[in-house]
Amino acid sequence: MQTPFHHARWIWDARYPDAENLYLDFWKTVVVSDTAEDYILHISVDSNYALYVNNQLAAFGQYADYETYKVYDTVSLKEYLHPGENQLKVTVLYKGKDSFIYRKGAPGLIYALYAGEAELAYSDETTTV
Repeated sequence: MQTPFHHARWIWDARYPDAENLYLDFWKTVVVSDTAEDYILHISVDSNYALYVNNQLAAFGQYADYETYKVYDTVSLKEYLHPGENQLKVTVLYKGKDSFIYRKGAPGLIYALYAGEAELAYSDETTTV
C-alpha cells in the first residue's frame, strides 16, 4: 500500500520507549498561504490521538491496527488554518499494554500536511515534544 508519508518519519520521545498509558504532546509551527484549495493532513499513531490547530480540536482517532498493517486518517484542515503561522499540536495516548481491544505496538506518531501536491509539514526531528 502506498502512503502519503514521503518525508515524514515515525517519531517518539526516546525518554519513554516502553511506557504504559502515557500522554505526550507533539508541536509543529506551520506557515501557510491562502492560495491552497485545501490543506490535507494524513496522520497515524499507536494508540489514540487528538489533533489541535491553533488551539481548536480538529480531529481525533483511535487505532485498532497492527504493526504489519498500519492505517492512517486523512483530515481537511482548511477551516482551521489561516494565512501566516499556525500551531499544530497532536496529543498522543500510547496504551503500551496488551488488552482485549489493543495489541501492544511500538509507540509513535507520523503525519504529513499537504496543500495540493506540496508537502508543507511532516513529522521529523524538528517536531517538538
